[in-house]
Amino acid sequence: MAIEWLKEFGIGVLWLFAQPMFYLAILFTFWTGYIRVKNERSMFRHRVFPIGAEWTGTWVTSVVFGVLLSAAMILTGSMLSLQWLWLLTVVVALLLLINQVWLLSPVYTLGIVAITMWLINTFNVQLPDWLSSLSNINLVLVSYVLMFLLIVEIILFATAKRNQSFPELQKASVVNLSEVTW
Repeated sequence: MAIEWLKEFGIGVLWLFAQPMFYLAILFTFWTGYIRVKNERSMFRHRVFPIGAEWTGTWVTSVVFGVLLSAAMILTGSMLSLQWLWLLTVVVALLLLINQVWLLSPVYTLGIVAITMWLINTFNVQLPDWLSSLSNINLVLVSYVLMFLLIVEIILFATAKRNQSFPELQKASVVNLSEVTW
């Protein structure tokens, strides 16, 4: 029995490497790190933090909460289809092209997916056979996943260390004191 559990766990870990979002996340992290280091060098004449510093304090927390979410979904028997995961991947990939990190919040990614699924259900959109399971996804389950991920995001923001923030210089606006009314 323990061998079967170990085998299933190994297959689950191998499935991680079959997920395109895993590779997109790694590439985007290094891309944003590269851009940040490039900006730091132009502002401060040297880099403040190395490439990849964006995820040094977050990956352990993310893995722990990912395991908790997976365990909760397994214990409750909840399932999201592979087509749902592909739709989420497409949404994330499109938002990655905009190159704005704040757009990758679960509010936007899962929100866009949930609205898309709601529109499909509301207007009875006929999907191809390989996408037909999207109309059967429970939107309540998606909202629970969204709430869980928002709580994780709040925890990540709350536990961010001040000395790990990334400095940036910005030009100040000059105020003409003769135009200011006192």
